[in-house]
Order: sequence, then C-alpha cells, then structure tokens
Amino acid sequence: MALNPKVLSVSRVEYIPAPWSGTNKSGCTPIGDRVLILPDIAMTKSQGNIALPDDVVERMQLSASSGVIVEVGDDAFVWNSDRTRPFGGYKPKPGDRVHFEKYAGKEIVGDDGAKYRLVDDKAIGGVKR
Repeated sequence: MALNPKVLSVSRVEYIPAPWSGTNKSGCTPIGDRVLILPDIAMTKSQGNIALPDDVVERMQLSASSGVIVEVGDDAFVWNSDRTRPFGGYKPKPGDRVHFEKYAGKEIVGDDGAKYRLVDDKAIGGVKR
C-alpha cells in the first residue's frame, strides 16, 4: 500500500481506494452470476482531522459504491440485467475498479480479515477507466 494513498471523495464522503494484491485471499469463490468486490475503505477522520464515531464509519463503509473486482462467477455478465438476451459490451474482470449500487449484495469477512461484498452482476453500473 502506498504511503500517501489517493483519497476519493464521493458525495462528501471520503474513501481510500481498496488495496488489492491481485489474488483472491478471501476464501470465497462466487458462483453463478455473483461478483466478489473489495469495496473502497471509508476514512476514519473527517477533512478537519476529527475522528469519526465507529457507527458513522461503519455506515459509510456499508454505503460504499465503488471498489475493485476480486473474482467473477462463471455466469456473471453472460446475460443482460433482465436475463432476456446475451450480455454485450465490455465484461468486467478481476482488477477492474467498478461502481456498484449502494447497499448492494451481502457483506462477508474474508479469511484475510478484509470485508468484501458479494453482489449480483446487474448491481454493477460501470467500470472506472
């Protein structure tokens, strides 16, 4: 992890980009149309260097809407969002930074102690380039 990570500001909430080693150390392999995402980390201090209460940081973490894809299930991005025709366009892959729906999916704690989100492929709205 860099000494001074770039801070992302999303609607007055600041996040540190999720540090990803390039391998899935969570112990979870998504199945079907699920995608495993390592969400960005909510800052524990405000811009004025004031420590935020733990419950506020936890709510900010749950509302994170960007992160990095760790692993993709076999059926993810095969069909469009309403499952009526084949998926067209760029198919996100591990390592891509993505935007996804707030509060989407299930939060899980990996074997490495990091908090991951297991979401449906249709919850991902875009890829950062």
